[in-house]
Amino acid sequence: MISVNRSGIVLIVAIFTMMLFALLLITVINMQSSNFDVNVRTFNSERALFTAEAGSQWALNQLHKDLNWRTDSSHGYINGYAGHKFGPGEYQVICRNPQASEHASAVIISTGFVPKQPFYLGKRIVKLLVDTGLGFNFGVFAGESIGMSGQAKIDSYNSSEGPYDQFGNRWNNGNVGTNGDISASGQAYVYGNADTGPWGKFNDTKYVWGTISHTSNYNLPTVSIPSTLVNLTNSGDLTKTQTIDPGDYKHTSIDLSGQKILTIIGPVNMYLTGNPAINITGQAQIIIDALSTGPVTMYADKDISISGQGVANNTNLPKNFILYGSGAGSSTISITGQGNFYGGVIAPNANLDISGQGNLFGAFIGKTVDLSGQAFIHYDESMKTLPLFEKKVNIASWAEQ
Repeated sequence: MISVNRSGIVLIVAIFTMMLFALLLITVINMQSSNFDVNVRTFNSERALFTAEAGSQWALNQLHKDLNWRTDSSHGYINGYAGHKFGPGEYQVICRNPQASEHASAVIISTGFVPKQPFYLGKRIVKLLVDTGLGFNFGVFAGESIGMSGQAKIDSYNSSEGPYDQFGNRWNNGNVGTNGDISASGQAYVYGNADTGPWGKFNDTKYVWGTISHTSNYNLPTVSIPSTLVNLTNSGDLTKTQTIDPGDYKHTSIDLSGQKILTIIGPVNMYLTGNPAINITGQAQIIIDALSTGPVTMYADKDISISGQGVANNTNLPKNFILYGSGAGSSTISITGQGNFYGGVIAPNANLDISGQGNLFGAFIGKTVDLSGQAFIHYDESMKTLPLFEKKVNIASWAEQ
């Protein structure tokens, strides 16, 4: 009969049990360690995202102060970005002009690092497409109605990318909008989108390259005249050939005929109180000098008539000539002729009439807008950066990586 050593069996079982428990313990420790690593990575990633968002908010605050702010060398950012410490890490912010495919006024890219570079454990990126200015994107906008007839057309370009070029710097973003109705006839065409008011009438797609919607409901406030101009002494009418140097001015009117030339070197701010406020006929002209170092901004209380040679903005930048119709009551602004017009007309209480055979580069806002003849408007998308009424910064798109 075989004798069994009970003590040996117990020992073997005990050793096996200990090994099993050891294996289980190692497995649990590894699982806990793996979970801990995942939690740490998630924690650092979330902190990096929070840091990147803080950087984007800082950039938005800079744009609120200055709509033209960018992280380029002209603003003192040699490396093309702004960097700041934040909490346990840091953020780097780029604010640049949009590329052709980015339909916005500015692009913000904020990268958050936790901890700081180059030994970061978490990195996240936030990209914002930002609209500035009035907060909408229209080449032509009217509070009440828009009429297009003849061969009137509108498309878009971006002057910050160079001159208008139908084979290059030309886009189908010539949007038109109104809180009321749009009417179109003849060979008129919108190379962009059309938006009426919620009860507005316009559904004829043959006149529109893009989409037609009925959502517009913008409240256009009356333009405010800076008190610095209101308080100036009125220097009377401008009727002769002369040059206006940079500064602030108050006059009754600009009334030019024959071959009279008024040359203006910007930056100039001018308030015109008479009726008509501006009247240009024949071969007379207002010339915005190419050497201007800032915009020429005019505020007019009453009617404006620009015909003949009109306004020659030799900077070829629409943002360098802005005409505000500041009257609280209804007035008429008429732009006719065959020349090129570079500028913006912002007159929410005026009836705006654009006709003739000219090319008009810029943006146009009125109570009513009537486009006729062969007038061709080229909406300058860079004018979205202008504070037309008040500074606004609107986030059009937000993406996280």
